[in-house]
Amino acid sequence: AAAGLVMALAPPTGMDTGVYHFTIPKLIVQESGFVPRDDVWIHKSGGFYMVYAFGMKLGGEILAKLLAFGFAAAGLVLSGTLAERLRLGAGRIAAFIVASTPLSAGFLGYEYLELSILTYLVAGTLALARFQDSGASRWAALACALAGLAVSTKTSAFPAGVILPMALVLLLARHRSRGIAAAAGSAALFAVTAGFWSVWNLFATGSLFYRYPGSSLDPLAADGIPHPVWKGMLVFAKNIVTAGDYWTESSGPFVIAGVAGFLLFLASRERLLTVTLLAMSVGGYVAGLAWLSPLHLWEPYNGRYLAPCLIGFGAPAAAAFAVWAREQ
Repeated sequence: AAAGLVMALAPPTGMDTGVYHFTIPKLIVQESGFVPRDDVWIHKSGGFYMVYAFGMKLGGEILAKLLAFGFAAAGLVLSGTLAERLRLGAGRIAAFIVASTPLSAGFLGYEYLELSILTYLVAGTLALARFQDSGASRWAALACALAGLAVSTKTSAFPAGVILPMALVLLLARHRSRGIAAAAGSAALFAVTAGFWSVWNLFATGSLFYRYPGSSLDPLAADGIPHPVWKGMLVFAKNIVTAGDYWTESSGPFVIAGVAGFLLFLASRERLLTVTLLAMSVGGYVAGLAWLSPLHLWEPYNGRYLAPCLIGFGAPAAAAFAVWAREQ
């Protein structure tokens, strides 16, 4: 964390932060609004870029970097809080584990979007848990809004959208007909936070999604995608279970250990349905990634895309339905 703070105080480097992630916020600040730029490849999604733009407007790039660092550090605290809810005394251990993985240790000082996605997802999960405890509909609405922000941050965060049906099912199960209005409001909040940039992209670029190089959504690059897809999934599996020469290529074994540990934790305390939901979430994510951006199946550093989705996709799906099943 200390090293990450030092990096956050340093000027942007030639890595993705300087080349990609600060490009759109700079354009927003310079133009005082949203502008399509076909000559600049960048994620045209605003789940966290508006935070960068806010920091740049107030104090330049360094303040934007510090805001990103603080947000990522909050994600570590929230991860510990979530673990503490699952088991008393596990919070500090969980926060230390998350902080020690390549995802945090390597990205905390840079403005990579995986950590902001992780923060949104954990916060949304905690809001959903708070709704289960109190029954107050505002917590379900907050969970949906946070899930929408995660989805709008990056295409690889699409599994966070599962929080929406979780919240709606739990709202209607708990409040029945009285929960219809709250469910509609929660869905509307998700649509606003997750859908604004898709609508903007549609009118500005003609596509709901930004054109990810090498994705099936980018017809110009589709010919460059290796085939067949099933072979790409095998390559993806190999990259996940092995370590590479660099830390971005070595995230997979940490993900496997985390999934195995969480499955064992749930298997000893929950029903088979809960464990099955989490296991299915991994396969569902890989299938979705193969459709949205199949080129990522072939890249050696793709393990980092899997890590945040496990909390946003598997844990809420498993935990929410487990508590609901017990209540019934």
